[in-house]
Amino acid sequence: MIQSDFVKRWVQFRRYLRLVVVLVVTSVLLYSSSPVLGGPSDRVRAFTREIEFDFIDWTLDALRLKLFESALGTGNYLPQQERRQLVLDYLKVVAQIQEGELWLSLPAWAGFSSGPGSKISKGEVGVSVSGDAMDAEEIGPEQRAAYRRIVGRASAAQRMVLDAIADAFPKLTKGAAIELPKKVDRAELESLVTLVAIHIHWAHRDKVAYLGYELRCAWDTEHGVGVMTHQDRVVAVGQADTAILGWLAERDRKKSKS
Repeated sequence: MIQSDFVKRWVQFRRYLRLVVVLVVTSVLLYSSSPVLGGPSDRVRAFTREIEFDFIDWTLDALRLKLFESALGTGNYLPQQERRQLVLDYLKVVAQIQEGELWLSLPAWAGFSSGPGSKISKGEVGVSVSGDAMDAEEIGPEQRAAYRRIVGRASAAQRMVLDAIADAFPKLTKGAAIELPKKVDRAELESLVTLVAIHIHWAHRDKVAYLGYELRCAWDTEHGVGVMTHQDRVVAVGQADTAILGWLAERDRKKSKS
């Protein structure tokens, strides 16, 4: 059995090695050592060639990684059916986010209500990739990193958002038509606000996209309340559109770079 595995891996190694040799020989034959700068684009490339994508290096790196994986036998750690289901589940989540139809169950936000007589939240929250500051584009690693924070740091995010609302409570409730206390804490807000949506923005910083938390509230049923955040930091607090407006995230991103 051991000898059979060795022979199998040796055959795979020889196949990959043959492919590497063919690619190296082909690249040497096709590569021009003295490019002719014929047009404006070629002359510009004289300055950008060092940072351009190198397909040959990328291919060789990919082959090297495949060889290492083959030697370790990583493909056998999970059964074929589980590997297949894992990929399908991942693609489903990405597709749902892109279509703006993803709903998550976040226990940290369960039990909230936005005032007397309102429905008690079960913690089901809509998640979408949105924002009006940038054109729509393919979901990148920054948006996926933000999604992982939504799921993995829900309790910490809940505390951060509620503290931000509590700090801004006097300003947010100014002119409210209902009687409210002058100050509130997180526990008191559980009967005044309900999280309804989380917006993942295109704007990002430090490889993580901005997140906007949109909530219903007892004091403004029409406009609600919103909190724009980045990682463990509150960017802005206001009405519900604060969570949606991509330019707020983009402005903070530019400010942080300067």
